[in-house]
Order: sequence, then structure tokens, then C-alpha cells
Amino acid sequence: MGSSKRKDKHREKRSRSRERVKVKKERNRSRSDDSSPARHRKKRRERSSSSSNESFSSLKNLAKLNSSNNYNQLDNKPIEEYNQEYFFRMSKRIQEDLRDEFDKELFAQNLYQQIDGKEVGLSFHKTVSICIQWLIENATTPEEIKKLTEKFSIRKYTLEFVNNQFSSHVIQSIVEASLKVLSRECTLEPYEQKHYKWSLNYILDVAEFLNVHVDSILHDLNGFHVITTVMEALGGIRVGRLHQNRKSMGFGQKTNINVEIEKDIVIKEIPSQLKSALKRLSKSIVDREDSELRELMNGKATSILQYLLFILKLRANELCQNLVKKMIDLIFVNAEDKVVAISNSNCVYLVEALILVSSEHRLNKIWLKYFKGNLRRMWENGVANFVVQRLIDAIESEDLYQEISFEVLPHLASIFLLNRPGIGVCLAKATLKFPKFQQEFIYAVMKSFRCYEPKEKQVQLVPLMLFNDNTIASQNHHSNHSSSKTNHHHSKQSNQISLHGSLMLQYMFQYEEPYKLCKSLLSLDSRDLVGICNDASGSHAIDAFLVSTSVPEKTRIQFIDTLSGYFVNLACNKYGSRVIDNILNSVSIKVKHKIMDEFCSKEQALQNNKNGYFLSKNVGLYHYKYRYEEWKEQEEAKERKRKTFSDLVSPDHKSSYDNGHHRNSNYDQQSSNSSHHSSYGNSRGNQSFKRPSHHRSSPYKSKY
Repeated sequence: MGSSKRKDKHREKRSRSRERVKVKKERNRSRSDDSSPARHRKKRRERSSSSSNESFSSLKNLAKLNSSNNYNQLDNKPIEEYNQEYFFRMSKRIQEDLRDEFDKELFAQNLYQQIDGKEVGLSFHKTVSICIQWLIENATTPEEIKKLTEKFSIRKYTLEFVNNQFSSHVIQSIVEASLKVLSRECTLEPYEQKHYKWSLNYILDVAEFLNVHVDSILHDLNGFHVITTVMEALGGIRVGRLHQNRKSMGFGQKTNINVEIEKDIVIKEIPSQLKSALKRLSKSIVDREDSELRELMNGKATSILQYLLFILKLRANELCQNLVKKMIDLIFVNAEDKVVAISNSNCVYLVEALILVSSEHRLNKIWLKYFKGNLRRMWENGVANFVVQRLIDAIESEDLYQEISFEVLPHLASIFLLNRPGIGVCLAKATLKFPKFQQEFIYAVMKSFRCYEPKEKQVQLVPLMLFNDNTIASQNHHSNHSSSKTNHHHSKQSNQISLHGSLMLQYMFQYEEPYKLCKSLLSLDSRDLVGICNDASGSHAIDAFLVSTSVPEKTRIQFIDTLSGYFVNLACNKYGSRVIDNILNSVSIKVKHKIMDEFCSKEQALQNNKNGYFLSKNVGLYHYKYRYEEWKEQEEAKERKRKTFSDLVSPDHKSSYDNGHHRNSNYDQQSSNSSHHSSYGNSRGNQSFKRPSHHRSSPYKSKY
């Protein structure tokens, strides 16, 4: 009985499979026999559209056709019925991160089978969009990327496809993948460029589609991101990080805006077709009535304009300067109050970008026409004060710096009191370009902290900047401590070290004559210095002090001597261990002996601590203790290399204050008589000095 039942089941399965085959054959036959006029018209349209891709003028007609026709006519209608559970599982698997290459290959093959022929329709859904993006990002060869661009050909593009929340991410991924291929091809000789043409044409086709429909896309948030990605591809650059926040856009930058933009170049010399397409797209966005452009500038589209300005600054500077003039005039020309005009948060971001990309000539005109005499009202405004910071960042000429500093420096105390320390950081960075104003700036900072007069109080500058403790400046009984160590341990340890004070010191230690800053730092006792070294913000200021070429060797040795007895404490701290690393990389072998001897006496404490363990390996503690000659040979080689490099960088450098000579400042403005209690921000951001990680390989072989 059991065997007969199994046979019946097999017969039923075979009969069902035969029926399915018959149905498929009949369907294919009906399709092949279909000779309706509508089908012929559709074929003619497809043939004409494929040939029209050869020129931009015909591509515009195709784009208009795509927007006017229904999805059914282009076979890319959003697919509502799909295996949701399957794609949900796959998207979760992607988030878990596939590490094995064999698993990745099988995973990709499975996905390709599921979406084959339905890529555009399925990309409208979240989980499927994640899977398709993964396929694009993990396509390892240009051939794979080319196949994907064919699946998402420009003939299938519609406004809904571009503006959809999920399919727009797919477009961005495929454009970025094409740019990656094109950038690689641009580095090859012409006879080796096998994928140059299709990757270039795909980017141009997408750009032209956006150019035709720019007005509709500008009113959609998802379309913003697609336009931004395409503009970056046309410019051969990735500038997204420049205005993620004001720290990366402003005083987080170590150099000027031109150098920062050039760091993100993907293609060094872009093809002429990309530059022409970039200009066309730029004009489509900006060439409109003043009222419409003003609405874009004050609305959500302001981010697109910022991206556009940064890209044009590098690729089409003349067009960029014309846009700067047009937009600045639109913002200020009819405004009765210049400060109120830039009090809008969206507008102020755009003004910051306009200032940063302005040429020196254009910036001088903007300063004289709109900002001169208005800086005080601007920094008092919670939004407009950021424009003051970007204006200082953009300074390139000595004359402009002198004019701006004349308005700002006498009021540093009130600026800090209003919690605008970013202006002080920007001034410290800008002053680095103009050595003859550096002492003037240091004296202005002293006056803002009320430690300029009498001279004995000047030694309090660094602790005041780091700890924001103005009670120290008001205590008269500390006025005679210039020749002895100050002891403010209890008053300062209750305060957190200021991020902005640390940032200012990082730039100021690089000045040509940081004598007063060094003297102030060395006036602190050992416990205070250890506290600064072990702090996330304070340790960066110490790093700047240690690596500065303006700080004499004997000053660094004096600082190291003050830390004697606390080296193990520092080595066991996340931030202090990196300070120790910098010390060992900048001193002679004789000084290193003192530090290594202390490590040897407390080796067990280092081994029991994660940071101490890695530091002891990096400095070769085992070799110092048991194989001294090998350790000495390694360190002597490192010291010779360091001296050779320092001679190449600054062979004739010698600090001018090493001989006891100090310049007097011409800055004679009186400091404010009102009590000043500065309140710097407590947020943590990008620090200006990067330190090496202790998880790198050690030059010493492991004792194991």
C-alpha cells in the first residue's frame, strides 16, 4: 500500500510539471505571434530611444518621454508583490557583515538570480534596495559594474525612480561605482582604457537626465542626494565631509580650503565632457529668477548650492566667483540690516561656504561692502557668529588680517564671555600665517584673561586657557610666583579641561616665539601636568608643545624632568601613553634612559595594564632590560634619522627667544575692567594633532 501511494504522488507531480511546461509554451507562442500595432509602436520607440543615447539632444527627448509615459511602457513599474521575507533575511545578513569571500560569491549569485530582470521595479523597496546597493558596492571588476549599469540603463529612469526614498540610494551607488571605474581608467594609457567610454557615458547620461528635470528634482529631498552625487562625479571629487559640521568646515581644518578640497580629488584631470556637463548642470540650477534662487538659498536646496560651490572652486573657478557675487548680492543688497539677513540657519551655512570659496579679491570686496564695522553685532548673534569664524579662516592677506583683528582683538574678553571661543581658535590659526602679529595676539589673549599686568601674572596664561579658572587671575597672593612653581591643583582639578583652550594652544605653540607660553606651562606642578597629559583635550596641547620646532630642546627636557616619577602613571593611561610615545620620539638616548629605568622598576604595573603593555612593547622594554646593545643600536639609528629629517626641514632654525630676546607688542588696547568668567564649550570634536596608535608593529622582536 505504501509503495502504491508513493507512485501515485510521483504521477501527480509529473502531470503538474507537464501542465506548467504546456502553459509556458503557449504563452511564449502567443507572445511571438502577437503582431498588434501597439507592439510595433513600442518596438519602434525602443529602437529610436536606443539610438538617441548617442547625443545629448536626443537624450533630452528620451527623458521627456520617460516622464510623460507610464511605467508599463518602459517595463519598470514598481513591483508590489515580491518575496519580502527572503529579502528581509538577506538584508539582515548584509548588516551582519560577510567576511568569507566564498560566502560573498554565493550570496551575490543568489541575489542576482532573485532580482534578474526586475532590478528597477524591486529597488523601490527598502530591503531590496539594501541588497542591490550591496551588490554594486561589492562588484569587484569593471565588467560586473558595466552589467549593473546596463540593468539600470538611462532608458529606465523616471522622476519617481530618482525621487524615491530607496531607489535614489541605488542610483547614487551605481554612479559612484561608475566614477570608481572611470578614475581607474584615467590613470591608464589610452590603448589600455577598455572601460573608459561606457563609464564616462553613463555618468553623462544620468547628469543630462537630471539637467532636463532639475526643477522637479530640486523640490524633493531624495532628489537632492542624487544631484549631489552626480555633481561630485562630474567634478571627479568627493567633498561631502567639508560641510558635515562646522568643526570640519572651520577650525577643524589644518590648512586652507583649497588644500582640503584637493585631498578629496578622485580624478586629477577630469575629461572635458565632464567639465562641460558640470557647467550645464550648474547653470540649470542657478540660472533662474532672483526670487526663485533666493527661495532655493533659504530653503532645503541650500546644501546643493554648497556642494556646487566647493566643486566649482576646483574645476571652474571663474564660474564659481560669478556665483559668489550673484548670491552675496541677493542676500545683502536689499537687506536693511546685514546681521538680520544672515540670522537664518540655512542661509548662514551658505554664506560660510561663499566666504570660504571666495578669491582674495572677492573676499576683500565682501568685507568692505557688507561686514566691516558689523563684526561685533555678528558675534553677539547666536547664528551670525559662525560667519565671523569663516571670515577669519578665509584670510590670506596681511592687510585684511590687520583690519579684522583691529575690530576683534580688543573685545576678546567679551567674546569669550558670550561663549564664542571658536572665534579665538580661528584667530589663533589665522595668526600662524602672519608671524609679525603673533606676539600681539598672545598679549591680547592675556588681556582677555586678565593676566597681562603686572608681568608676574603672565605666567598664569596656560592654566587659565586650559582650566577656565578665572578665580586664579583675581587672587592677589599669587602675584609673586613667577620664579617658583604655582600650586593651583585643588582649584583646577575641579574643572574640566577646555577643548577650545587646547585647540588655541595647539596653534600658539607653533608660533615663532612661544616663550611666554612655554614658561607658563612649566610653571605648573607635576600633578597638574599629569592631569593635562591624561586628558583627551589637554594631551593634544602637550603633543603640540613636544613636536613644535619653536620650542628649544632644553625646555622640553625641563618639562620631562617635571614629569619624573609619573611616567608609569602616564603610560597606563589612554592619552598619557601617547604623550610618552611622543616624548620618546623627540629626545636623546640620555633622556630615554631615565624614562626606561623607571619603566623597569615598575614593569609589573605596565604588564598588568592594556595601554602600558602595548607601550612597553613599542619602546622595547624587554630589549632594554636584557639586550641593551640591540636596543641602543635601534635607538641610535632612529635618532640619526630624526636629526637628518629635522636638518632637511629647517636646517637653520633656531628660536629667537633662546637668547633671551623678546619682541614688544604694539598692541596697547586696555583690557576690560569688568570681571571675566569665560565659559568655553564642553563638546568634544576633531583634534588638530593626530597621534600614532600603540597597536602598530614594534621595531623590536617579541621576546616570545
